[in-house]
Amino acid sequence: MAPPPLEGRGAGRVFAILLAAGSARRFGGGKLTTPVGGIPLVRHATLALLASGAVDVVLVATRTDDDAVADALCGLDVRIVRVPNAEQGMSRSLRVTLAAAAVALAEGVPGAQAPSRGLDPTLDPTLDATLDLTAAAVLVALGDQPGLAAATVQAVVERWRGAPAGGRPAVVLPAYRDGPGHPVLFDRALWPELFALEGDEGARSVVRRDPARVASVMVDTPAPQDVDTRADLARVTRIARVSTMPLPLSSDTRHFVPMPIAIPRPAASEYAPFYARYVAALPEGELLPLLDAQHDELQSLLAAIAEPRGTHRYAPGKWSIKELVGHLTDTERIFTYRLLCAARGDATPLPGFDENAYVPPAEFDARPLASIAAEAAAVRRATLALLDGLPASAHARQGNANGAPISVRAIAWIIAGHERHHLQVLRERYL
Repeated sequence: MAPPPLEGRGAGRVFAILLAAGSARRFGGGKLTTPVGGIPLVRHATLALLASGAVDVVLVATRTDDDAVADALCGLDVRIVRVPNAEQGMSRSLRVTLAAAAVALAEGVPGAQAPSRGLDPTLDPTLDATLDLTAAAVLVALGDQPGLAAATVQAVVERWRGAPAGGRPAVVLPAYRDGPGHPVLFDRALWPELFALEGDEGARSVVRRDPARVASVMVDTPAPQDVDTRADLARVTRIARVSTMPLPLSSDTRHFVPMPIAIPRPAASEYAPFYARYVAALPEGELLPLLDAQHDELQSLLAAIAEPRGTHRYAPGKWSIKELVGHLTDTERIFTYRLLCAARGDATPLPGFDENAYVPPAEFDARPLASIAAEAAAVRRATLALLDGLPASAHARQGNANGAPISVRAIAWIIAGHERHHLQVLRERYL
């Protein structure tokens, strides 16, 4: 029996289901929490859904024993739905999540839920047409597609929402350059068919059952790539880095992917003796790839740290993990400003700063670790973009900071050496 038509405020509501309960056997486990562009893989598609502004609720289907995915989405306005017996296939995730969503929304709980408190449906779901459902369509997206674009989500939903209430298409999907793909929207009239699915086919059979009820939205890009293997991960990491801010304006933003650009190691005369240990700690080679590798290294370490441990201190009076990362971000910002001034020929003396005085007012421990990690990632991307855009003639230019001359290339190498030092401290004393 098809659900009755909706009227009033529920007539245009759409909630998204992000499928994130797979076993990742081909990948080797831990796929959805593996960093891509500095943050967990599953967070990218989630951010695209949220950034689109087109869906009313985002529900993330996870395995009952997988707290890591929920932790990776900490701070985001999502609901976690635990899927018992997720090994039965993708259709199981769809049925359980759709049923849990229908019940939760019918009970008047349309808002966000802390990821650690996920729903745990225990009944094999069936559609109760008497439920006062407050959503009129469901949008199905995949948690292992970091290239999902917010604009695509918006276009798919608006194709459905913009049609007259009596003439809305039953299915809407994006038509990419290389064929149809996700996310796929299903009108409420098709929910009984989704509940009837079995195995790991997902909703493909529902889409193919009647081509006449399917509408397409043209998207002039290749389809976002699934990450099924480590090789897939390497490819999507090289192609693009999707925005990692907790509340992005757009997940379409493409970020800098470094090329081997030579920024020569500075001579000892180009910086104050205090910084010699940072420069000396770095290996020979190209600086920009090193800075980019540090970015991924830091983000990988942080992704493996549970939120409660973010306030851990290895000794009384020492910084917490959150404060250490916040210090790295503050210092990089200050040093890149010095670098910018020197690169532009501005020799105005710049003041030093007291690193210990900067930390308490920031209140880093009050923020989610994921937010601090995302800020660090954004700052490093900005640093890489600045360095990539410098002409070679700027590398040897000098400015003045903390009462001493310093060159552009010296500042760049010091940034990398400073982070290398603290990464070692993080591993040896905190983890």
